[in-house]
Amino acid sequence: MRYLKNALIFHETVRYKLRGKKVLGGFRKYYLNDAVFKNYLFGYYPSDIGYNLENLVYLELKRNGYQIFTGQLDALEIDFVAMKTDKAIYVQVAYLLNSEKTFGREFGNLLRIKDNHEKIVVSLDDIKFSGYEGIQHLRPWELKLGS
Repeated sequence: MRYLKNALIFHETVRYKLRGKKVLGGFRKYYLNDAVFKNYLFGYYPSDIGYNLENLVYLELKRNGYQIFTGQLDALEIDFVAMKTDKAIYVQVAYLLNSEKTFGREFGNLLRIKDNHEKIVVSLDDIKFSGYEGIQHLRPWELKLGS
């Protein structure tokens, strides 16, 4: 994996514990620099849309200069904790918010974070849920993360 990371084929995130604000060892998630590698090796499957969307959001955060972690808040996972100087953004990614369970997981995990940093849910839904308890809901093409 080190060689693939050094060749910029994969990017790696580590787990960041939100309570205590520290990086945890062990757990890692990997994102591809180009989804074509996965499609070439394993083929394209429509069920991969959620993973591809998460990968796209990771690359957009990276492109905008953020240091990116996978957040841990108790037993919950926050897809991305993105940090740059004194700015932090929490991001959840879902293909569609088409059930109460999915909606509750994506927005609910962010609602449990008790600070004033920006919180965003990214999905491909046609309906926008922006302003829900102060959490932005964006489509991937609306994600503008510049300083």
